[in-house]
Amino acid sequence: MKRPLACLGITYLAVIATAFYVKSSLFLWAVLIFAICFAIALTVKLLLKKRVKVPFDKFMVCLAMLLGVISYTVHTDCYFVPLREKYGDTDCYVTARVCEKPEYKYERYYYTLETLTIDDEEVSAGVILSCPLYIDADIGDIISTDMTLLNTDNSYYISNGINFTVKAETNFGIEVEKFTGFSLYKLSSQIRESISHIFDNGMTEENSSFFKALVLGDKSQMPEYTIESFRKSGVSHFIVVSGLHMSVVGMCFLFILRKLLKNKFLYVFGSCAVIVLYMGITGFSPSVVRAGVMFIVYVIGMLFNRKPDSFSSLGLAVLILTAANPYAGGNIGLLLSVTATLGILLWNGRINAFLKGGWFEVIKEKKFIGSFTDIVLSCVSVSLSATIGVLPLQVWFFQEISLVGIVTNLLIVPLSSPIIICALLFVLFAVLSGFAGFFVYISAAFGFISQILSGYVLNTVKFLGELPFSKIDVKDNFYIFWVIITVAMFAVGGRFKKKFGSVLPIVTASFTILVACILAGNLWGIGTMKLHVLRNGGGNTVLLTIDNKSAMLSTAGKYNFDDEVISYIESTVKGKLSFLAVTENYKNSGIYADELLQEIGAENVLFYHNEKTDEETINAIDENGNVTYLQQDTGEATLWNKAIIKYIKEGNGFYQYVRISEGYSLLIIPKMADIENLPEEYRYADIIVGGGNIKNSQLLSCMIFVDTSDDDYKGTNLINYDFTAKTKDENVVLNMSRKNEKSH
Repeated sequence: MKRPLACLGITYLAVIATAFYVKSSLFLWAVLIFAICFAIALTVKLLLKKRVKVPFDKFMVCLAMLLGVISYTVHTDCYFVPLREKYGDTDCYVTARVCEKPEYKYERYYYTLETLTIDDEEVSAGVILSCPLYIDADIGDIISTDMTLLNTDNSYYISNGINFTVKAETNFGIEVEKFTGFSLYKLSSQIRESISHIFDNGMTEENSSFFKALVLGDKSQMPEYTIESFRKSGVSHFIVVSGLHMSVVGMCFLFILRKLLKNKFLYVFGSCAVIVLYMGITGFSPSVVRAGVMFIVYVIGMLFNRKPDSFSSLGLAVLILTAANPYAGGNIGLLLSVTATLGILLWNGRINAFLKGGWFEVIKEKKFIGSFTDIVLSCVSVSLSATIGVLPLQVWFFQEISLVGIVTNLLIVPLSSPIIICALLFVLFAVLSGFAGFFVYISAAFGFISQILSGYVLNTVKFLGELPFSKIDVKDNFYIFWVIITVAMFAVGGRFKKKFGSVLPIVTASFTILVACILAGNLWGIGTMKLHVLRNGGGNTVLLTIDNKSAMLSTAGKYNFDDEVISYIESTVKGKLSFLAVTENYKNSGIYADELLQEIGAENVLFYHNEKTDEETINAIDENGNVTYLQQDTGEATLWNKAIIKYIKEGNGFYQYVRISEGYSLLIIPKMADIENLPEEYRYADIIVGGGNIKNSQLLSCMIFVDTSDDDYKGTNLINYDFTAKTKDENVVLNMSRKNEKSH
């Protein structure tokens, strides 16, 4: 790659992103030593040989490694760690500026703040403030109050510049100073809010949430099951504003401005201004800024009649995004955006040329068939190349691979331009209707077309995402082995076969290895019991599965997550639940039981009935049949000759102590439990799941504690992960029969 700027930016991102997730000084030392040795070797080679071309790209790689190590180390040792040590977990008087509109989750309002002063010292730090009541504070307003700044270990927060979280129990004492000046971000927010209202007023709720995600990058009102469908079908990028959306919006405005303004200087910089404004409207997310910078470089190149280099534009965008905060390199959205773009730049041309081959020359002369075939093949090649680019990160972060992604992309991506253009015209004419009434009819027409297209997209994604084999989980080492081998084969093939002639044997070998891995994974997983803990901010939602059998041990949660929870259980459970326990019957406990019975059903139900039991739950249980009533203070149930569940009464619910036949144990603690009431022989378990004002918790002993009480996590996450220390942020899937094979 003879592009110094691209080498600098991409290598720099690789170093800081790896350092962010590895969190090892040994890695930084290894990179530093390698960079120095590599630079020395290059210098010696230049000195020994005469008339040799200076390899600027290789020197840029060395420079990027050095800059990555230095910037990450300086940011960590001089800013991040001292800030946490000085102010973390302490009470401080904070003055901070509101950076974003509040988000309502878990019956609380979440505000993103940037501190101006902490205890009268000028300090810039990111804070997430959650309050039970709404604060009348807009973007740019100043908030002043006493806060307990809690250090956060959430990778998403840290990569976005958030250092602390604050959970306020009351809004009392919070002072607000209104901002009266001009702010581009505030203007962008106001435009975003106005567009959002137009979508709400002119479309159905489902279509409105879709277009807010598509055009504004706002998925807060999109149901979790819809987001899950996009992810399963391999087109989650469709509802993430990035290069696809930026190119449509940018080219539309560039076309309009070129017609209105004949002066090249004016329409180029007018287009740049529109792109910057659109970046603000969509929240300046990393993927948006990356795409925006590349588009701005493209249009500026028009001033000088030069076609910009895409690799160099990508490297420049990465440097701009990570210059102020090296931890931004750990942002998953940025990494996926960059690797997808890199995959397209590296592989799209070669894959497209291979797919067309010699046969395309025969039909390309036929206008309609040739054009249509060219569009289809272009979509396939772009999807394949982007998939190759993001595949390693997709496996690492999400541990799954979509098998229908290419088909889904082929069916909906060609419609991306018409959908976005129709949505923009719908908004434009809705605004103009305030000046001339007849525009409302034009707006309604484009709104109608937009909703037809969005309905097609949503139904297609839902259908393909719900297919039995729409995706495969790659949590086992078999699939990781397949990904590594496939990526290695493509890398070697791309390096030594300039015309991509090695693609057919690579695809054949990769498919063969994948089939072998699927068979091996299925055989290896037979008889393995797995624990699923769904964290939804309202209690314990716990599922045990083994082969085709499943047992729902706890169904606590909150009403606003019922669709996500039911969707997750349906995708995990094969057929009816083998066993359902409803042992907690107050507030949000047992909240999903009636829907589970109606949507999925259960072969056997263990039910604790008291005066606080919800009537809908009673009716659903009565209709289901096969009910065992738990009326005593203790009880016992046997699962599949593999596990014995012991029930011990506690308040309005029960402790559940599960002993697996292999000798492992699980304890599920009800809300507001007092461990002193639990007999000593049940206070130790390999895994304990609980949360919500547990008294005398120091009496418990376990290897792993899954805390479900912290509701400060923004958004549910119903993606399966192997058990890690981040149980507060993710759901848990723990292989209980091979407990110590993976890092806990």
